[in-house]
Amino acid sequence: MTEQLEIPQSGHKRISKTECMAIILAPLSEEFGFRHLWIGYTGSGKTYNNLALIAAAEGSHRHLIITDQKNRNTPYIALGDITEIPHIQALDTIEPDNRNHISAIVRGPRLTGDEMDLIDFDVLGKKLWELSVKEDKGVLFGIDELSDACQGERAWIRGDTKRSYMRLLYTQGRTNRVSIAACTQHVQEVPRAAISNSDTLGIFCQDRKELPYYRNNGFLDDREISIVENLGKYEFLLMKRGMESVICRF
Repeated sequence: MTEQLEIPQSGHKRISKTECMAIILAPLSEEFGFRHLWIGYTGSGKTYNNLALIAAAEGSHRHLIITDQKNRNTPYIALGDITEIPHIQALDTIEPDNRNHISAIVRGPRLTGDEMDLIDFDVLGKKLWELSVKEDKGVLFGIDELSDACQGERAWIRGDTKRSYMRLLYTQGRTNRVSIAACTQHVQEVPRAAISNSDTLGIFCQDRKELPYYRNNGFLDDREISIVENLGKYEFLLMKRGMESVICRF
């Protein structure tokens, strides 16, 4: 994603990457974790942007944990001193860096060679919750596909067995300095509570398959739907509670 395109001008307010990062990362200055969700199709720029967000935020957290189940080289390796592990239990084998920070990518089939060896988000969520309770610098959790982690609305709200720790990380992890930088392709597959608990959203251009869902569920007003429908390549609509939505591109 190195191609630079001219951004068509419109009457909608636009902000720079620096301004956007400051808005997303604002909770860190108050010793809270942030919640940010990128929504977009493959190739829209969400993974590229998430990589930039994680790079900007990782120094504020003791642990950086990224999940990426795709059986291919991951762009997150560009973060540098980060170790690939097949499951979260292997996190305890990683030596801290010179800042006493620990970084890992949980890959599942990429390392084991078994395509059925997917990430167990129940076990992973519990481990991250335990780390957030023990560590005063908290955890930065980068999720390549949020729908895989949450496993749908019913699993999310059940909360007594599976997925309860994912819900805890979203709803109660802020005060433990758990930050979440997540991506998803189809917002319909993500629990509503995960979206409403996201402090900020970055929405790339969507089409007629997604837009009715946004309108019918009250996620976007008519102005915002019009913007999202007409965004240029790699542009996104940044949304935050109490702030008029704006356009940005990294």
